[in-house]
Amino acid sequence: MLISSLLFAACEKASEERWINERNEIRSFLEQAGIDYYEDPEAGYFLYFLQEPDTLKDQPDISSTLELRYKGQIWQGATFYNSFDSSAADMLPLSGTIPGFQLASQKMYVGSQAVFILPSRLAYGEQGLAPDIPGHSILSFELSLEEVHVHF
Repeated sequence: MLISSLLFAACEKASEERWINERNEIRSFLEQAGIDYYEDPEAGYFLYFLQEPDTLKDQPDISSTLELRYKGQIWQGATFYNSFDSSAADMLPLSGTIPGFQLASQKMYVGSQAVFILPSRLAYGEQGLAPDIPGHSILSFELSLEEVHVHF
C-alpha cells in the first residue's frame, strides 16, 4: 500500500510539473513572438485573435453548435485536421469537444478568428488520440467562427 501511494504521489508531481512546464513554454513562445495574448488564469489555455468580430453578439455557450472552419495541429508541428479549404463549414456541438476547445470557444463571437493553444491536460492528455495525436501533446487550433446555433 505504501509503494502504491508513493507511486501515485510521484505521478501527480510529474503531471503538475508537466502542466507548469507546458504553460511556461507556451507563454515564452508567445512573448518572444510579440503576440498579444490572453491566458486564462484558472483553466490555463491561451488565446489570441487574428480577426476581431464586427460586433459583440452571438457568443457561444456550452450548449451551442458552432458553424466554423478550423485547423487543428500539434503545436508547432503536424496538422491533424483542416476545414479551411472545404466548401462547407463544419457543424460542431461545443459540448462534444475537448475541454480547452470548449472553454476558449466561449471567448469568441461570430465573425472572429482566433488561435487557441491548449496544454495537453486541456486536450487529449496523456493518452492522446491515435493515430494522429500522441499523448502529452500541446495542441493549437486556428478557428473562424461563422455562426452560433443556440439550443434551448
